[in-house]
Amino acid sequence: MLTRLESIMKHSLIGGALLTVAGISNGAPTVYTDEALYLAELERLGYSTIHESFEDSTVWADSRNSVSSPGSTPSAISQGIVWTSNYAVNDIATGTVGGSAPDGSFAIYSLPHGMTTDSGLYCDSAEDPDIPVECFQNDGLKVASATGGTLYAFGGRVDSSTGTSKITFLLDGVDINATVPDNIDNVLREGDLADNWSFIGVIDADGFLSAELRELAGKDFQQVLVFGDDFTVAAGAAVPVPLPAPAAAVLPASRSVQVGNTATAFATTINIGNATATDCGIAPLTSVQADFSYQTTDASNALTGTPNTPIDIGAGGSQSYVFAFTPTALFSPVDVRLTFDCTNTDPAAVTVGLNTLLLVADSNPVPDIIALAATLAGDGVVNLASAGIFSVATVNVGTVGSISVSADTGGASLPVSIALCETDPATGVCINPTVPASGLVTTSIAADATPTFAFFVTATDTVPFDPANNRIFVRFKDAGGVTRGSTSVAVRTL
Repeated sequence: MLTRLESIMKHSLIGGALLTVAGISNGAPTVYTDEALYLAELERLGYSTIHESFEDSTVWADSRNSVSSPGSTPSAISQGIVWTSNYAVNDIATGTVGGSAPDGSFAIYSLPHGMTTDSGLYCDSAEDPDIPVECFQNDGLKVASATGGTLYAFGGRVDSSTGTSKITFLLDGVDINATVPDNIDNVLREGDLADNWSFIGVIDADGFLSAELRELAGKDFQQVLVFGDDFTVAAGAAVPVPLPAPAAAVLPASRSVQVGNTATAFATTINIGNATATDCGIAPLTSVQADFSYQTTDASNALTGTPNTPIDIGAGGSQSYVFAFTPTALFSPVDVRLTFDCTNTDPAAVTVGLNTLLLVADSNPVPDIIALAATLAGDGVVNLASAGIFSVATVNVGTVGSISVSADTGGASLPVSIALCETDPATGVCINPTVPASGLVTTSIAADATPTFAFFVTATDTVPFDPANNRIFVRFKDAGGVTRGSTSVAVRTL
């Protein structure tokens, strides 16, 4: 009978865990033409960023260039970033570019712009589709860390005074558009159009030591002069973004065994984050005189992996486990709190009745009632327009005993009344008593018996949705008042 309930428990575990729920990319470089998306992704990834708009008159003094006061410099270091032309023989300059700079007064550019040697070749693309590489101007800029450190992103606003530019990036000298065998070194000169201070940027989670922004359209005597401003550079490795704590659930909610016998239960941990949760396992928080172990299981509840070995859980994924306590001494019923934790998350929040195990160890064989609650929506929540109902199926995997069944709201004082009865498992009709009543329902439950029960809940006021605290607990106690089984559901008014 325990096996028959396992598949139901599997679904209920995941649904129950979700009641408590209200990555860093890598691989090929990614080009962004939307600055807001670029900045949002840098923030999501946790990179340390530097913003540069070339306004610091001390840092950029030698580069200031105007008709009345010409100036340029081979390189400049600002905020730990070295700025140069993409041609070692050229300088860089900063100027007002006609007052159009998008962030402050100054923009940066190569001086002179790109390769300026007269190629002596005919470079009109309209009449000669096979333009020699020597024709192209390749105007642009280059950045690197002043300390030789790794960069992870480079992007800013680009304008051209002589036509629409086409931009590519070279990271550590490798063109990001040289991605297929017939385009090695980007011989097809693929890039993204940029003009009127439009944004262009690249993020590479693998990192790079230098980045070159290169213009592809300009040629000898058909120059496309590019200017840049409002740059954001990621100069620090991504800080791991903490994942939210996982959600967790346990079924059954209680076990009652003889000392030396093993009490098992199922658990599910759900990673609600957007990256992999690493080394996720289970351990008891409450100290009891019992040996503990756990192991992963698959969808059919078959054991997988090795005992007491944590496992990674992918983004949005879940992992099921079976765990076991083997008592070594007598102890009274105790709600054993468990930690469901991963190395890169906080532990799951502890909710009594949802991801705890009520455990008792006795000197003799005793009743052990495994109980599973079912709500109308199948989500573990009793929704009350004014009244609602839920049922509980059980199996006694222990010895025969007289059991009193009751329902309460635990430590919370909720404006609800609860009536209950034992039901005919085939029809669902109340048989003990024949009319639902408040208080206790007492019945004898034989070994391997599977009695069922119905619970009728009426609200007298509003019950907020707070599944961690607003719950109804069903308890199965023997003649001595010792809890031999329990389960719970969340409750709320609509």
